[in-house]
Amino acid sequence: MKRLLALTLAVAWVLASCQAPVTGASSPGRALTLKFLISGRTSAAASSARLLLPTAQTLTVTLTPSDSSLSSFAPQTVSLGSTASQASVDFDGLKVGTYAVSAQAFDASGTLQFEQSSTVKIVDYQANTGTLNLVPANASSLATLTSGTTVATSLAAGMSVSYVVPVTQMFSGGFVLDTSGTDAALTFFFQNSDGTNLSLSSSSEVYSARVQGNQYAFVTLYNADTSSHAYSLLLNPTGTVTVSGGILVSLGTYSALSFSSTSVSTTVGGTVSLSPTFTGGTNWNWVVNGTPSGTSSSFNFTPTTTGFYTISVTVIAGGVTYSGSLNVTVSAAVTVAMVSVPGGTFQRDSTSTNISTVSAFQLSRYDITQAQYTAVTGSDPSYYTGDTSRPVETVTWYDAVEFCNKLSTQQGLTPVYTITGRTPSSGYPITSATVTAAWTNNGYRLPTEMEYLWAAMGGASDAIAIDILGGVNIGGYSKAFAGSSGSNSMGDYAWYYGSGISTTQPVGTKTANELGLYDMTGNVWEWCWDWYDTYPSGAQSDYLGATSSTSRVVRSCSFNGSTDNVYALTFRTSHSPGNGPTDFGFRVARISG
Repeated sequence: MKRLLALTLAVAWVLASCQAPVTGASSPGRALTLKFLISGRTSAAASSARLLLPTAQTLTVTLTPSDSSLSSFAPQTVSLGSTASQASVDFDGLKVGTYAVSAQAFDASGTLQFEQSSTVKIVDYQANTGTLNLVPANASSLATLTSGTTVATSLAAGMSVSYVVPVTQMFSGGFVLDTSGTDAALTFFFQNSDGTNLSLSSSSEVYSARVQGNQYAFVTLYNADTSSHAYSLLLNPTGTVTVSGGILVSLGTYSALSFSSTSVSTTVGGTVSLSPTFTGGTNWNWVVNGTPSGTSSSFNFTPTTTGFYTISVTVIAGGVTYSGSLNVTVSAAVTVAMVSVPGGTFQRDSTSTNISTVSAFQLSRYDITQAQYTAVTGSDPSYYTGDTSRPVETVTWYDAVEFCNKLSTQQGLTPVYTITGRTPSSGYPITSATVTAAWTNNGYRLPTEMEYLWAAMGGASDAIAIDILGGVNIGGYSKAFAGSSGSNSMGDYAWYYGSGISTTQPVGTKTANELGLYDMTGNVWEWCWDWYDTYPSGAQSDYLGATSSTSRVVRSCSFNGSTDNVYALTFRTSHSPGNGPTDFGFRVARISG
């Protein structure tokens, strides 16, 4: 295919911008000559066909004085010859003043195809000539090229087609167009929206364009042949890079290195991995806070200290240097103390045949604190503030499961949950989403209700000896609170309504239960994985709850329960997963090992 840098502004007074004034002069008896480039070809290039305006037949130019005291001029219409590369229009008898110029090129049916407008300012009595580039008419109705989307079709003999590249589809004031698959018989034109030429570089069939100012651009194809020819246009082809922390970053192929996310977060010891797809790129240079740090096409950043870092990169492709940068905030690594809970079998309610078995698992020793939640998510929704060792609260069930995934990713574990349809798409609180679980993954998750109940009663280490019969805990489900021995005080183990407090309290400040777990009763309600419904009958193994419902299970009760019975292990309730009351928190679990 051919590429012509058409529409060069060759005359001293240029009317190239839609509103750019041209200063000149004319004596009363001399003509002002306006020249309009049609093809942009020089006489030495070729004169067998017009390139830019193949379908235009006539050109009408209107000159309108800004001052009503100046004489008006009748519109001038000229025919556009089949081999003409420019058209000239003369106006006689101009006085000193400013005139608006409007040029419109029409096809044989009278449809407007190309246009341009500007101003000319007459300041003395010298003769002058100006040249104006025409651009496709009705830009708002033209087809728009979209990054990453291929337009593939054909162009009939003798026809042209124009596309708009909006500013929103550009990278750092430019764009890249991959024309692979376009027949060589077709010729391209690239224009700024004011008609001037784009600055171009190319490699094979890929063009890199730089746009002047904050303008959109036109891409016009012309078929000078006698038969139809196919073309293919792909704007800003892109590759993708996965960054530690679950953030997806786009890196343009033959475009500016533009990250879809300008900042990411990680922790000390975490890794931000950048492996861009950038066809033909050479001379890679990665720099971290001003220090050269790598020269390969991929780069891993593993911070050893907290702080703020800027990763910048440059690469050369097609003779053009491209660059991009990414800000990385590094915080201290989040640690969560975990307790290994042995598996076991227990009676889950007052029916002796309703027996549950749970496999061994790990459960966090404490509720997730405000400090931990903030370090992982960057936000703290808690109502009761002032001490970040308090449990995080005012979190929805969806907030809790996303925390689990983010914590897993930060620690290099495989997330358990797949979250789709997140509402809102970013920020908190999350009010709805579709969540599925891969239970064998080693990342963090919420405990199931059966895991929570087993851990709260103390498992096989239940302090009430008569609860254990034949290796089965048959009485733990009915304990008055987590850690109860039948004779000790709830106030030693739980922050509850009898504690005389009106806020949540720092985690781990009461006595732990038999397994070394704190606040399994009181302080905050705790989200569990399960959809809420009545228990099924009979024996169940690693029960995951109902398959669907409208609410999720919560356990433990909080500091502001109203009666003793709501703290008993027999008490179970639920809440809408998209709502997070001010006394709702959670703890996390993992598979054993």
